[in-house]
Amino acid sequence: NGLWPGTSGRRSRADSQEGTPVGHASSEKEELNPFGSGLAGPNSNCVGCFDRGPDMMKTAQTPTRRVSLRGLTGQVPKQQRRFSVAKFEGSSPKAVLYPDHGSAAEIAQRFQTQTQQKQQAKGKGQGVVLGVIMPAIQNIFGVILFLRLPWLVGKGGLIESFLVVIVACLATGLTGSSLSAIATNGKIGGGGNYYLISRSLGPAIGASVGLCFFMANALGSAMYLIGTVEAFEMASPAQIVTPGTTNNVRVTGLILLVIALLLNLGGVKYVTKVSTVFLFVMAFSVVCMYLGAFVGPFGPNSTPQFYNNTVMDSMGMERTITLSWTGLSSETCSANMYSSYDAEQLAYPGDTKKYNFFGLLSIWFPAVTGFEAGSNRSADLSDPERDIPRGTFIAHIISTLIYMTFPIIFACLAPRSSLLNDRFFASTAAWPAPEIVVYGVIASTIGAALTSLISGSRLLAAIANDKVLPILNTFAVKPGEEPKKALLCVGVICAAAICMGELNAVAPILTMFFLMCYTCVNLSCVLLHLLKDPNWRPTFRFTHWTLSAAGAALCVFIMFAISWYYAIIAMSFCSLIYVYAGMNSTGDWGDGLQSLKFNISKGMLYRMSQATHVKNFRLNLLAVLPGQLCDDVYADNTMDLPGSELLKLVTQLSARSGVIWVISILAPGSALKTRKDLHMVEKLSQHRLLKRANAELAAMLKSFGIRGFSEVLCSGNFQLCFSHATQISGLGPVKPNCILVHYPENCLDNSPDGIRARSNLVCSIQSAVVCDKSALVAMGESWPSAEDRLETTIDIWWFAASFAGDGGMLLLIPQVLRWHPVWSRCKVRVFVVNDTNDVADTTMAETIDAYLKDVRISAEMMTVPLVSTSGGALKPSEIAVAIDEGVPPREVSFATGNEMAYQKSLDHWIDLDVAEAQPCSNDIMEAARAINSAFQAESTDADIVLTNLPDLLSAQSA
Repeated sequence: NGLWPGTSGRRSRADSQEGTPVGHASSEKEELNPFGSGLAGPNSNCVGCFDRGPDMMKTAQTPTRRVSLRGLTGQVPKQQRRFSVAKFEGSSPKAVLYPDHGSAAEIAQRFQTQTQQKQQAKGKGQGVVLGVIMPAIQNIFGVILFLRLPWLVGKGGLIESFLVVIVACLATGLTGSSLSAIATNGKIGGGGNYYLISRSLGPAIGASVGLCFFMANALGSAMYLIGTVEAFEMASPAQIVTPGTTNNVRVTGLILLVIALLLNLGGVKYVTKVSTVFLFVMAFSVVCMYLGAFVGPFGPNSTPQFYNNTVMDSMGMERTITLSWTGLSSETCSANMYSSYDAEQLAYPGDTKKYNFFGLLSIWFPAVTGFEAGSNRSADLSDPERDIPRGTFIAHIISTLIYMTFPIIFACLAPRSSLLNDRFFASTAAWPAPEIVVYGVIASTIGAALTSLISGSRLLAAIANDKVLPILNTFAVKPGEEPKKALLCVGVICAAAICMGELNAVAPILTMFFLMCYTCVNLSCVLLHLLKDPNWRPTFRFTHWTLSAAGAALCVFIMFAISWYYAIIAMSFCSLIYVYAGMNSTGDWGDGLQSLKFNISKGMLYRMSQATHVKNFRLNLLAVLPGQLCDDVYADNTMDLPGSELLKLVTQLSARSGVIWVISILAPGSALKTRKDLHMVEKLSQHRLLKRANAELAAMLKSFGIRGFSEVLCSGNFQLCFSHATQISGLGPVKPNCILVHYPENCLDNSPDGIRARSNLVCSIQSAVVCDKSALVAMGESWPSAEDRLETTIDIWWFAASFAGDGGMLLLIPQVLRWHPVWSRCKVRVFVVNDTNDVADTTMAETIDAYLKDVRISAEMMTVPLVSTSGGALKPSEIAVAIDEGVPPREVSFATGNEMAYQKSLDHWIDLDVAEAQPCSNDIMEAARAINSAFQAESTDADIVLTNLPDLLSAQSA
């Protein structure tokens, strides 16, 4: 009652009917259940969620007539859905318990308001009939049905031509189901298939496949216009150039293209009206073809007839031949049952290609590729999520049933010679007059060409609007504008294809582009299902991932069966666009490939061994930079990084390395001074400073060319934060094995900041060693940039062996540096101190040189003795002077697994009061002075010096 003062416990239905007051339990023995009756019992489990999840409004459906929860429930059966609306007296629980959040009712209201606003801005769009079914049918019933199907039956016979139709329709049917599933899995913008694929598989793949669709539409327009010219030649012998010649096809086709482009400039509404008229003319022509099969082209009850037909032979000479028409006859069907690829054909004398089953399939396949015409016009639909699946399947079912009947009809109507030599047998077999089909073909092909032109232009404009390919930015348009530049580009490509002058030459190229697109549509559906993406919740139920996989495999098989080199060219075109788009795309659309990468990475991490073999060792570097928040929380820069120069060294160490992490630990500035870390994080979140700081650090890594992970941490205790970051960085077996820190500039100051800097440095080294990681301390005011090319030496001062008993990281770092162009010209020198009297310097040099060759390290070996520079111990005030004078310009020191006998616990170093600790002993200071003198004498001219860090002894002063 204290948490939910306005709600009741578990109330029975009888209590509700008897009017039990809300807020009082029906029995004193009943337990308080804040989740309501029927949702959680006294023994039920419960999960409370402080929601920071994804914005569901970005992926929800967009219903146009009413607000529905169907889009948010996925595939849950109706009998399992239960929605309850509770009413409360007094204060609302949302106002009491969740004052900073919107309520569920507000979300639904906002969703409805956004939907209405989008509809008002969009205007009244086209419905499923005008927007999807009619354009799809008009594209499907194109030139191939009327001008090539009888010829295909003559070449392949009834069996193989029927199989050609079935295989093509099967491939497009499986693709249509995948397309419908993707179309019902979220909002659809302009661009149709491109939009669907780019939002499913990413901008790079979307751009490559979208351009394939664009090319297919442009080539399809050319194919339809070539078919229009062939129909014109049958309708009228008067032509611009000699009828039946390639030049006539080219000249007349280009003139028709100009007329079609002018019509498209009027807008999609006018094209739809014109195409509607053409569609009805085409439908009437199909009916006449059926009537001619059953009634006869020469009247009812007609007997086998003979007719004359004018053809051109291979020499270009016209001649008249006599052909026959038998009507529906079983004998004729038996004679046309099997293929005859070697039979003479005079319908297309310029086509001398040797055909087989897949050659016929390459010519026929464009006839079934118009089913996606409706999805290409998604920006003009009133409800694309609902209309695209319905219209696509209706158009596909109608076309498939009609296509399956015509091979049987043609095979039964006339002998093979008539099918192969009559260029327009479809009109010959029509009733009441052949001219009806001729003009029907003209209407059909012009309408299909107009539809392809407008689909291609909108597709190119959609790609340009997404800024995926910079070269296409000139084709971008504002919402509501007609894509005139894109239409002109489609016209140029279409004109180039028309100049080929032969429909049989254009069709195979067109087939390849369509098959490539259909393969990607099916693969998109397969990947989204197998990756178990939480956002994959299509409302279209008549699909399964196995069907999509079968569709993709069938499309790939058809591509290579038709022409393996055409298939490789199409894939190469897609690959080039993919690479170009991947280098320039900046959009983040939550694509399915991110899920694929996630699952592959997760699987590889699970399979990796926790222990890394020495042969598989890679430098996984964790660079830690101290940061400082700007005093002005509204400044352009959120933080200052004094050690950002170190990122140059990180860049050069990343060559052939493993994974790079860069962490910046922020301390509160004067504007956010606080004593509790949680309060500081709260203030950072309020000002969005932490998010801005992360973005700044990521941008800084990108500017330095570092491919790695970055994170900004904030804490009032640098040492604790560093210790935690060292322990938890990484994922599974991929963890940092080397920690890189910067030597503070004020490390030798006696001020409180200097003492804190020394303490943080010692704790950083100690944290790395305790966590069994190598520690790198980099000292230097500046580091070479990526443009520098150093040519002197990399000096290694090798004083101690690693924990494994070898040179360890100290000998590996120079090799890593030399893989980078900055250090590639530098020679490596190894200085070894001869601290034993039993071995001569020359013998030791030869021994160590042999050891370096054995581990495949190319270096010049040098031995040096260390001689004390003074007979007495240094005073504490002389420490800073000695170290400052002896250190070269750039130095990297290492701690590589010191013996744990000399270590204290991590808590000891965190809690150590460095101001009260004992100073270094005289022996240690004398050795340090001698080492610095050797550095100064031998390595002054070196570009970089690498050496071992001394062990950290107990109670040692920072």
